[in-house]
Amino acid sequence: MFARKFSEAAAHDDGIWCCAWSKFEKENAEIIATGSVDDKIKIWSWQRETLQLRHTCEGHQLGVVSVDMNKTGSILASSSLDAMIKIWDIETGKPINTIDASPADAWTVCFSPDGKNIASGSYTGKVNVFNLDTCKKETNFQVDTKGKFTMSISYSPDGKYLACASIDGFVNIFDLQASKLLHSFEGHAMPIRSLAFSPNSQVLCTASDDSYIKVFDVQNGKVIGTLSGHGSWVLSVSFSPDNIHFASSSSDRTVKIWDKEKMKCVHTFYEHQDQVWGVKYNSAATNLVSVSEDRSINVYELPANVN
Repeated sequence: MFARKFSEAAAHDDGIWCCAWSKFEKENAEIIATGSVDDKIKIWSWQRETLQLRHTCEGHQLGVVSVDMNKTGSILASSSLDAMIKIWDIETGKPINTIDASPADAWTVCFSPDGKNIASGSYTGKVNVFNLDTCKKETNFQVDTKGKFTMSISYSPDGKYLACASIDGFVNIFDLQASKLLHSFEGHAMPIRSLAFSPNSQVLCTASDDSYIKVFDVQNGKVIGTLSGHGSWVLSVSFSPDNIHFASSSSDRTVKIWDKEKMKCVHTFYEHQDQVWGVKYNSAATNLVSVSEDRSINVYELPANVN
């Protein structure tokens, strides 16, 4: 059954804007990272159906807008309104490196599937890719892209594509093997806050301030479905590892679970008291975490089979 398993009511001193979930392979531990307007990142262990704080990471000068972890759960990347990207060691909670993307050139951060690069969107619409070892900029996809201020970015799990979306509703999909722009189109009429590839890399979901979620075929860039149900901005979208379901969160204070095949909402969680900035699945698709402006972290249990 769908149920909230755990809630940390005052997890940060201010609104929580982002979250990530990964398995730290070295310890076989489930790790959740959260970033807040309070300038802090917190690293939590999810065990025995409860959250335990491992580390509080301080160093950003302004609110943390994005966090992501590599596939092995050993390294965390964060970006902030201070235009800095910071790299952290999950085991110790200590900083490893800092990438200066100033004056204002870092927003969403995303690890490449192989963990070698970190991509980030920028206010100018560019996509910057940094080498994790050298922290130097490797590539930036600014030629022939449409859109201003890249708000959201994601690698496909197979490593073949990089998608980004902008404040003016444009979506760009890059073919990384061919080093070229594959598709560029207007996906929404308003800002796209979040996007996510399906585990098989064939589908891309986008979440927008227009209250809609759109589902695209990656190969041809065509819309497969347009989903409505949220009463306000859709702030985050995350695909389940089962390749069938995805979750969304909204300014309407809800978290929704959707069936990709049936193009319908199968459950809505109403537990938050303010807008819900982020949602992420665990690797087993058994749990989902959400973070909110209300400063709380919720962890939900998901049924094995969802009708």
